Amino acid sequence: DIKDIDKSIKGAEKSTKGFGKAADGAKKSLFNLAGAGKGLKDLGGKFEALGGKVKKFGTNLSKATLPLAGALAGGTKMFMDLDNSIRKVSTLSGDILPVEKIREETRRISDMSGIASKEVAESMYEALSAGVDPSKVTGFTESAVKLTKAGFSDMSTVIDATTSVLNAYGDKAYDVSKIHDIMVMTQNKGKITVDELGRSLGRTIPVAAASGVALDQLGAAFSILTVNGVPVAETTTSIRGLLTELSSSGTKADKALRQKTGKGFKDLTKDGKNLADVLKILNEAATANGQSIKDMFGNITAQTAADVLNNNGLDKFTEMQKIMNESGGIVDANFEKMLGPGEKLARVSNKIKNNLIDLGAEAVPYLEILGEKIGELSDWFAGLDKGTKDTIVQWGLLLVAAGPVIAIFGTIIGVVGKIVMVGGFLLQGIGLLASTAGILGQGLMFIVTAGGPVIWVFAAIGGVIAWLITHFQSIKARADELGGGMGWLQAILEE
Repeated sequence: DIKDIDKSIKGAEKSTKGFGKAADGAKKSLFNLAGAGKGLKDLGGKFEALGGKVKKFGTNLSKATLPLAGALAGGTKMFMDLDNSIRKVSTLSGDILPVEKIREETRRISDMSGIASKEVAESMYEALSAGVDPSKVTGFTESAVKLTKAGFSDMSTVIDATTSVLNAYGDKAYDVSKIHDIMVMTQNKGKITVDELGRSLGRTIPVAAASGVALDQLGAAFSILTVNGVPVAETTTSIRGLLTELSSSGTKADKALRQKTGKGFKDLTKDGKNLADVLKILNEAATANGQSIKDMFGNITAQTAADVLNNNGLDKFTEMQKIMNESGGIVDANFEKMLGPGEKLARVSNKIKNNLIDLGAEAVPYLEILGEKIGELSDWFAGLDKGTKDTIVQWGLLLVAAGPVIAIFGTIIGVVGKIVMVGGFLLQGIGLLASTAGILGQGLMFIVTAGGPVIWVFAAIGGVIAWLITHFQSIKARADELGGGMGWLQAILEE
């Protein structure tokens, strides 16, 4: 387009040379006038077309780079945050779980669950901090993630509850998947959510583990008490009170057990007795003395738990304990049931975020190179004189708005093109009118004089361009003396 405009300018320039000789011959001048008009009209058309294209390019450049810039910025930010969390995990996992393996497992678990990769990585770190074996932390986190969906909870609560169980029971603890299955079954059979249970276990687990009462019995107790209308908070306190009195020496319950069996509560659980078996022994002792099982406990919260479990049927407790032990796979089942339209959309959205993180990961190496080059450029820039620095800054500020400036420039070109084209039509019309009317001599001089202002406008445009080209070297030399930048404008004005 620029080459075509150049040709048009040269054509128009040749045509306009005839203006100076208009007085020498009317016929010759008329033909030159018409030719000049056609040349300018063609030039205007070229300018207008180019202006539209330049404007479109500038606008599209701005529009096209915005989403890409946003995606790169967002993806890079998320990648940096995730990478920081992953490296935190690696500080605790050692050689067992290197950074790339953590990254791979984090992405897999995130895509599977719809939970953000960063949250998954932070959960791994929290689990490792709580003592989970690095070789098992991936499976632990995956199971915990599923439990948050199946049990309507959050990662922090699930991890805290699970690690509390693991740490309290030590070598006697169930594996993670069974712990989570029991928690979900407790939710299904009682009036309690996994979230509520997770927040309650911390108060009951220490005394339960110390006295030999396993998690399956706790699950059965929570289910039975809550389903019988005891609020979760009161259930927690009641179970804790019951286990404390049973396992403490010198309490009424402890004395009764030793009198009947010669053993304390902890010894009985070691022999395989469950909570229901122990309560049966106490109930028999109470009945023999004309009392109720509540009379075997001094604490009112312990009395509540013992009374509800006894009235509900102690055999029911054993059945519920069996259900807890046979709950394998229920977390996975509930996890799949939760996969409705909303959850599917959340997982898709999360995968998009993960893909943006991948985009950010691809950009990081280039950003590192860019950072190094910027460092080198910064060192180079620091060594420059003040005038050169000012010039670079001034032009740099202009380049920041490159897209919008290009679009505005395109608009200006288009407007100039229209003006030139209108002028071309006008000159053609004048030439044609003069030819048709047969006006010669003084008539021609009158027309040329009347058209003078229009003609001179276009002559001035061409003249300015030619002048700039002719004086470019002297302007450049003066601009260099002034330090570049805005010195160019001063040099042009001086010239």
